[in-house]
Amino acid sequence: MAVDADLRTYLLADATVAGLVGTRCFQNSVPSEKTALPYIWFRRSTTIELDTIGPISVDWAVEFALECVSDDLAEAITLRDAVVARLRGHQGTMGDATYNWVHCRDQWDDYVPRNFEADERLQITSVAVEVTL
Repeated sequence: MAVDADLRTYLLADATVAGLVGTRCFQNSVPSEKTALPYIWFRRSTTIELDTIGPISVDWAVEFALECVSDDLAEAITLRDAVVARLRGHQGTMGDATYNWVHCRDQWDDYVPRNFEADERLQITSVAVEVTL
């Protein structure tokens, strides 16, 4: 399942998103050297598989925690809005595959940003992204 790579490819194919981050969209970890801001970080949170008996296809959904990171809150919000506009409600080709639906929602109130050290004083806006096949 290459949904991770497909998500990154689809995001960076958008002129608005790419105009804000270039190619700075990272899965799981951000390079250890000082990374230019803003950037997108994401990781897989959940994979849901529905197994059935018989010739019915297997459906699945993958949820990602996605964070838009900047040293400026307005810029982090602008990037978040661009990401959500690109993903929300998408149906069809994304990267190398075809997907049924992409759903975006705000993270829960108790969500803790995952991709940076707390002392960096970065501004983060976060989104839960669910991709279904």
